[in-house]
Amino acid sequence: MGSDYENYLRRVQSIDELLPEEGRVVTVANGEAPPATARTYISGVLAIVVSVGFMAMLTVLLFQEIPANNKEIFFTGFGIMGSLFVAIVQYYFGSSLGSLKKTEATNAAAQAKASSAST
Repeated sequence: MGSDYENYLRRVQSIDELLPEEGRVVTVANGEAPPATARTYISGVLAIVVSVGFMAMLTVLLFQEIPANNKEIFFTGFGIMGSLFVAIVQYYFGSSLGSLKKTEATNAAAQAKASSAST
C-alpha cells in the first residue's frame, strides 16, 4: 500500500490538480497563473463598482445637504453600500486570503512530500 501512495504522490504535482480546470484557484507547485474566467472579471468589476459607489455616497454625505424627504432613502442605500463594501474588504483581505495561504502551504507540503518520496 505504501508504494501505491508514493506513486500517487509522484503523479500529483499539486492538490490543485484534483480540481476541474475551472475550479482551480492557484497552482503553486509549477507556478502557473490561475485561469481567467468570466466569474473572475465580474466579481472584480462588481467590487470596484460597489467601492466607488460607497465612496461617492460618503462624499455626498460629507459635502452635500441631503433633502429632508430623501434622507431616509439615502441612509438606507448608504447602509446597504457600506455593508457590501465591508463584505468586499473581508473577501479580498480577510478570510479568503487566509484560505489562499492555507492552500499554498498545503500544496507546498504535498510537493515536498512527493519530492522526498521520489528520492
